[in-house]
Amino acid sequence: MNKKPPHLRAVPGSKSTLKDKPQLEPEPKVIALDDLPVLEEEIDYFHGMALEFRMAQSMTDMSVAGSELGKIQGLFEDALSQLERVGVLLDAVSEMGPNQKQRAQIERHRAKLAETQAIVNGTLTRIRDDIKSSMSMPAANASPSGSLSSLELRSAGGNVQLPSMGGLDMQRAVIQPPTNAIAGGIRRNELSTTRISAESATEEFARLMRDRDFNSMEDMQAFLAKISAFRNSKIVAERLDSGHDDDPELTRRMQNAIAPYVKDFPEIAKIVEASNALLTKAEQAQCIMYDAWGARGAERVRLAREALKKDKKCVDAHVLLGQESAKTIEEAHDLFLKADELGEKAISGQTIGPDQWWADLKTRPLLRAKMELGSTLWLLGEREDALDYLREVLRLNPMDNQGARYRLVYFLISEKLFDEAKELTNQFAADGASTWKYAKALLDFNLYKNSLRAKQSMRDAIAFNDFAPRYFLGYEGVPEEMPAYVGFGTPGEAVECAALGIDHWRTTDGAIEWMRTCADEISSLNKQQAFKLWKTSNESAKRYANDDKFSKAKGQFLYALKHAEKLGDELLISIALKDLCEVLANHLSEIKKADEPYFVRSLELAQQTVGVDDPRYIGPLFDYGCFKFAMSLHNDAEKYLTDAMSLAEKLNDDEALPAIYWLLGEVYDAKGEFAKSRRFKALAQELYEDE
Repeated sequence: MNKKPPHLRAVPGSKSTLKDKPQLEPEPKVIALDDLPVLEEEIDYFHGMALEFRMAQSMTDMSVAGSELGKIQGLFEDALSQLERVGVLLDAVSEMGPNQKQRAQIERHRAKLAETQAIVNGTLTRIRDDIKSSMSMPAANASPSGSLSSLELRSAGGNVQLPSMGGLDMQRAVIQPPTNAIAGGIRRNELSTTRISAESATEEFARLMRDRDFNSMEDMQAFLAKISAFRNSKIVAERLDSGHDDDPELTRRMQNAIAPYVKDFPEIAKIVEASNALLTKAEQAQCIMYDAWGARGAERVRLAREALKKDKKCVDAHVLLGQESAKTIEEAHDLFLKADELGEKAISGQTIGPDQWWADLKTRPLLRAKMELGSTLWLLGEREDALDYLREVLRLNPMDNQGARYRLVYFLISEKLFDEAKELTNQFAADGASTWKYAKALLDFNLYKNSLRAKQSMRDAIAFNDFAPRYFLGYEGVPEEMPAYVGFGTPGEAVECAALGIDHWRTTDGAIEWMRTCADEISSLNKQQAFKLWKTSNESAKRYANDDKFSKAKGQFLYALKHAEKLGDELLISIALKDLCEVLANHLSEIKKADEPYFVRSLELAQQTVGVDDPRYIGPLFDYGCFKFAMSLHNDAEKYLTDAMSLAEKLNDDEALPAIYWLLGEVYDAKGEFAKSRRFKALAQELYEDE
């Protein structure tokens, strides 16, 4: 801890400890022209992510739970901040006397940077609109169209249309088990729940709107707002009754949004009840299945069986039971086959366009059945039939909202149908998921062996998700339970990537060793580059911190932390975390709830590396106390600050004590314990004067 004091730049006698956020200014020239490829890599990463989201925004059948929207918004805000930083670095590089070739590179980077920033800004606008609409209010600028498709999820209960960061594909549907999963039933992925919730909401809105006339678009919007609020009221009740609300702030906002419509609920309840009374047995069964897909554990199976009591021909019920209750592959196969047969009979004699199978909610269960049947046939060794089913799914749903291509491409590679696999990868060339990149690398290995072309595919895959090799190479086992939510390039996505591909990689002669060689080569290069970037970012961050430029200092420390983690060096990670937490503690108004993991991790690392009796432990304790104070958790703040004070007094650390005393005074002020506040501030004042 510094003498003046280290984290809380408060002048004794003044209650202000908050700093205004500085404007973006040129970054110190701590990089060189040789770093242009590094900047290109950064731009390409965000550009790829932004393009994937732009593609997904055109889809109308993926939703994300409202509680996840804030996290995704934060991700894109961070991306925008990083892009601004890259722009500053490009400006700095352009002033270093680049040659003609380097100038051309800089201009190309600037053009791609501008395009990426535009896409990210557009995505943020969409997310903010969806956050508003998720609070049960229809969009203020909704198109005056009577088409339900344009309203599909605008008011869905607790869910909104949004491309998901999670999963292998932002367009996939319900079932995504690993290729070898059957023990205890095929596992599901929680992301599927949002899609089914979307289907449920769309189906209910369609029913309630049927045969209902409106005098104006405004009347229709008002009706939809009431229906949406009514749906959300049930979600709020479930969250409150559960006793473990995972997002109280979201619940509170939903309650506030619902409040103006509570008076209309008796009327809406009658409308819903009247609509439900007209449901056929088959429709009642499907409504039960929507609840089943959203349920957990044994409740899913119970509801599926309840649906079958309503309608023995319910396709989705057979699909879910095949996933959840089947004890063997054969049993699962029989249930999926039954679902497929029932679905085919249900549409017998109907003409359905090739682009209507996924658009029509009534045919989605059949598509789900076909996809699962194809997967179980593969596991049973009926490989040609498995391929035919997955080909059919893609033919009927050419946009592949279900993610059938991820299974099909690996099946084709295993059957050495490389030409067809190549056509498939070309068809979905814009797919940026890790699974697709690793599948393409395996295909290129089969086609081109250890060529530069194949190596580049492998490097692209590892660069995009460097967590996946630990599963492919056997350093970690693939978990039986798939992650609930995953993002591009994350450990969660690596789990899914390996679950779908590991068997196919291991049964291809030489493929695993080739991946290991490529990974080792990349690791060596990455460590050199990561250390250089850690050092550069750390130096830059300290300059910004000394100049009191908070946002830039935080961004650079986060960048340093990222590269320290790439190196796996606990000392560098500890340094980056310590510096990051200090700069956050210096700017209490800028601290966010999402910053807490940095403080917790910094404290834990200090405990492990220096121990709880070391003077270096005082800083992390104080920092966490600052965080708790910034979050208005005054009792917690008092605890950590008191611990820091006790250790500082025990070690006679007079440099640390003034800031601790002063902030304790602020805490007691906030708690209304003014006598204690005056005492601690007097102690701080005395030590300041001694200095």
